[in-house]
Amino acid sequence: MRWPLRYQIMVPMAAATLVAIVALSVLDAYLAARRATSLIERQIAEVTRTLAESNFPLTERVLQQMHGLAGAHFVLVDERGLVTSSRGDVDVALLPNSGARDAVDLDFVAAIRVGDQAYYHALLSLPRRGAGAGPQRLHVLYPERAYRAAWQHAVKPPLVIGAASLVAVALIGAVIAYQVSRPLSDLRAHMGHIAEGEFVPVPLPRRNDEIRDLALAVNRMSEMLAKFEQEVRRTEQIRTLGHLVRGLAHQLRNSATGAVIAVDIHRHECPLGQENESMQVAARQLTLIEKFVRKFLSLDARSPRLHAPLNFVELVEGLIPLLRPTAAHVGVTLDVRLPAELLVIKGDWDALEHVVLNLLLNAIEAAERAPGVAPIRDAAVCAEVLRRDSDRVCLVVEDTGPGPSADVAARMFEPFLTDKPHGTGLGLSLARGIVESHGGSIRWERRQTRTCFVVDLPLTEGRVERVETPGR
Repeated sequence: MRWPLRYQIMVPMAAATLVAIVALSVLDAYLAARRATSLIERQIAEVTRTLAESNFPLTERVLQQMHGLAGAHFVLVDERGLVTSSRGDVDVALLPNSGARDAVDLDFVAAIRVGDQAYYHALLSLPRRGAGAGPQRLHVLYPERAYRAAWQHAVKPPLVIGAASLVAVALIGAVIAYQVSRPLSDLRAHMGHIAEGEFVPVPLPRRNDEIRDLALAVNRMSEMLAKFEQEVRRTEQIRTLGHLVRGLAHQLRNSATGAVIAVDIHRHECPLGQENESMQVAARQLTLIEKFVRKFLSLDARSPRLHAPLNFVELVEGLIPLLRPTAAHVGVTLDVRLPAELLVIKGDWDALEHVVLNLLLNAIEAAERAPGVAPIRDAAVCAEVLRRDSDRVCLVVEDTGPGPSADVAARMFEPFLTDKPHGTGLGLSLARGIVESHGGSIRWERRQTRTCFVVDLPLTEGRVERVETPGR
């Protein structure tokens, strides 16, 4: 059985309040009724005492005046049976004639009827003073209607106040229960949206209380789940891409090997092939294809590799001949600035080649002039290697392109994120992984009208072992 929280709050509080208010109201009404009864009895007692102590004749006019003071009718019967009444003609035979007392003791339980009205009755014995006075009996008749009116007048205010208090407390309890349960209902609905994969922050309550703390915790959980879902999706994408690429790897590697063999045969058979720069570039590019495909298939730039001391300036310089034909083909000026000093780092030559080549190719593509659009400035790419401080080396790559879109700029190095029509979105992600595995960092920024990527790597000491690469 469902027991909503608002009822759990409101019902016990309302029940306790109901018991308290009803008890207080009934007690107050009871005490008010007792006070009203005591007041009536006290008024009648004072009147009867006055009648008992008086020496003047108790005529009908005197009894009527006493009726005006006490609200009760008085019927006086003397020792001779003569009747004097404030009510007019009264049949004394209908009145109880036994149990006479010296003090007023009205019976407010059982009423007697005199004529067409009901009265509460009391019988008193009046000792008369003066010569020739004999015992007298005084019948006191208090109208039932007047008694009930006085009783209701005394009882009604505390009962009305109690009922009004009960209604007010119930309304206040309902409002408080609603104010507490409504944010919880909103949180419950929001949790349902989170369970369905909608990680939207819940609006925070204005009051700084436990419910606001709960809403903040829900928002933190939603944010963490959103990040976790993105990581899961990214992992699944990488895993799926790995399966697809591994299926193509064999054919691609065979094709590259066949092309390398064909180029080598042509270089040996053609007299000009050995000295032809284009043939040398083609041979080296085909060799690089096989290496880069192998590294691309791994999709794990952070896996342990053999790091050895190498001249970073020599590494960058060796890639420039491969890039100049591409830059010249699309009309981009390639400016390379290399220092004359030896800048030694410890790393994986092939992996760092991939980083430098990826950054420079991206810069050339970004700076390429759009067909049919008059350029505002010359398309250019500038690559510079320089020492930073005494223990760091930097590669700075600038291009005159328009820069990435706002969505890509916010998540530049995330995998599968690209604004290129035919891009995969993996180049910069892999480059960052490689750089970080070498203890370095990679960042980007806009410098006025240029897009700039900066690779920062730690320098090391040691003897550089020359790494033989095809085409160098």
